[in-house]
Amino acid sequence: MALDAFAVREAYGLLWLWWGAPRAAYPALPFFPELEDGWRYGTETVEWPVHYTRAIENQLDVAHLAFVHRTTIGAGGRSFVEGPYVESDDDGIRVWVSNAVDVGQSPRALAELAAAAAGSAPGLSFRFPALWLLNLGARQKNMIAFVPVNENTTRYYLRFYHRVRNPLLARPLEFVMGLSNRFILNQDRRVVVTQTPPDSGHAQHDRLIGADRAISEFRSWHRRMRDMPATQAAPLADER
Repeated sequence: MALDAFAVREAYGLLWLWWGAPRAAYPALPFFPELEDGWRYGTETVEWPVHYTRAIENQLDVAHLAFVHRTTIGAGGRSFVEGPYVESDDDGIRVWVSNAVDVGQSPRALAELAAAAAGSAPGLSFRFPALWLLNLGARQKNMIAFVPVNENTTRYYLRFYHRVRNPLLARPLEFVMGLSNRFILNQDRRVVVTQTPPDSGHAQHDRLIGADRAISEFRSWHRRMRDMPATQAAPLADER
């Protein structure tokens, strides 16, 4: 029998498979350095009938909290989005944003937001091609690994990271936060699964606004990878 072989690594509690052509050396795994040491985590796994681009963009959307999550993390009607201030490079996207009740105030200019962000950790981070991190504080973070199953299905590995070392306390915390994260994520579902076209790479009529800067950065990166010749794009775009 002639079988295709793929390079596979196990790291950070995940299996990483290289879909591209074999190479003498492979790039470093696209993980978050701040999660590499001293953390425990609990994992929830769900599958949605969505294209991975829509799944990712939903988690980069900083303006929907007061509407889609108005009974949970968006409680209080904080519909005023200041920013976001966004930085991006070949590794990923970093987002600083604040949400407040809209009382007619004017937002700060991006230069002011950039100055305020200097030296502080971003609220959201995204590592290409498919890892997302929500900074809940110095001792708690949420991470999602988006795994395309096929063109119409995405699997979410949703993790709550924390620094509680005592397992008698850590396990109940992971269980409660896992339930909470599943519930909050499920509030997004009816919006995400009904977006058209399913692949945002073909969304010619979406109207992006200033609050969508992170989504715009992701689409620009995705477009570059999609339009590259296969021999160039495969090593970066197909990294898992």
